[in-house]
Amino acid sequence: MLKYICIILVVVVGEVIAKSVFPMPRLGAGGCPSIAVRRDITTLGPVELQRFIHVVREMHRRGWMDGFGSMHDHISHQVHGNDQFFAWHRRFLRHFEVLMQEIDPDIVLPYWNWGTFWQSPLADPVLGASYFGGNGRASDNCVVDGAMARWGRNYPTRSCLTRKYRYGTSTGSFWPMRAVRDVMTT
Repeated sequence: MLKYICIILVVVVGEVIAKSVFPMPRLGAGGCPSIAVRRDITTLGPVELQRFIHVVREMHRRGWMDGFGSMHDHISHQVHGNDQFFAWHRRFLRHFEVLMQEIDPDIVLPYWNWGTFWQSPLADPVLGASYFGGNGRASDNCVVDGAMARWGRNYPTRSCLTRKYRYGTSTGSFWPMRAVRDVMTT
C-alpha cells in the first residue's frame, strides 16, 4: 500500500512543480478510443520520422521540452533506483505523448530500442545526425547535429542543449537487457 501512496505523491508533486511550465493534461480521461501501436523509431519511414521530429520541434518551440526537463529533474531522485522507476516513467512518457497529440492527433510516440546497440551505443543511428544528434561540440558540449541541433534551452539555465558523453568521445556501454530484466523481476 505504501508503494502506491508514494507513486501517487510523486505524480502529484511533479504536477505541482511543472504546472507553470507546460500543460498538464488529464491522463486516462475518456477511456481508450483506439489502441496505439508503438514502433521502434528506426523503423519509421522518412515521412513518419519527419512528422515526429516536427512535433518534437514544435513542443520545444512552445517551451514544453523545458517543462519536461524540469519535471524529470525535480522528481528523478525520488523515482530512480527503486520500484517507482518504471511506473513513473510510463506516466511521464504518456504525458509527453498526450501533448504530442495536441499538435498532431494521429502521432504515436515511438520507442528507442537502445538494447540493440547496448555494447556499442555510438553505432546506434539514433545517436547520430539522422535522428537526435551525437555528442556535443568539444568546446561547449552544445548539440550541433541531428533534429536537436542548435536548440536553446531555458532550464536549468539559459544555454544551448548540451550532451557530454561519459568518456569524452564515447558513451561507454549501456546496461545489458538482462540487468533491466533483473530489476523488473525483483
